[in-house]
Amino acid sequence: MDISLGIWSAAILVYGMFLAWHQNWRGPLTPQEIDYYLKRLEERATMPPATRAVIEEFMRRDTGRAFLMVNLIKFPDGTVPHPDTREPVKPQELLLSYFRPFMKQIIGRAGYPAYQGVVRAGYIEAWGVEENPGWQFAGLIRYRSRRDAIEIILNPAFDAVHGYKRQAIIATMALPVETRGGLLFSPLVWVAMALIGLAAVAHLATLII
Repeated sequence: MDISLGIWSAAILVYGMFLAWHQNWRGPLTPQEIDYYLKRLEERATMPPATRAVIEEFMRRDTGRAFLMVNLIKFPDGTVPHPDTREPVKPQELLLSYFRPFMKQIIGRAGYPAYQGVVRAGYIEAWGVEENPGWQFAGLIRYRSRRDAIEIILNPAFDAVHGYKRQAIIATMALPVETRGGLLFSPLVWVAMALIGLAAVAHLATLII
């Protein structure tokens, strides 16, 4: 096989593998899946009924598209007692004890942090909402599908570490948002650009050599 053809074929293959992982190829949740997940949600006695109702509506209105979970967080001042050892620990460090296993699960389902930032002021413009509790941190988590999100919510692996999150945060809000445009490049674009660049460099190297 011609070396240049092999280089570009490899780039296409890698991008195809990326798409197979990154995109939701199963479409929206089916009625049967929704019924199954609702039964599992009902088994979680610790979940408030209002939260279950929101999740049910979210599932029934599934579009099959990826979405971003908007997270706003307020940490306690100073330190907090560790739920296991009762030793004082910074809340940000304690939250990492929850976040690390969470990331292992979400990355396997093509989810990842899309943005993180520190809040530098209160609401610049706001009406019809409750008073700002003092948000300190904002983040966006990308989910491949609502199916992946509900599987993560129901994953019993997080039961043992969810107490870390509760102890580390005194106020939080999570709101799912489907993107409809913007100037920030998605991985579909920059991964393709990176592969094209690498393949082009490798191709040029074969011509020089």
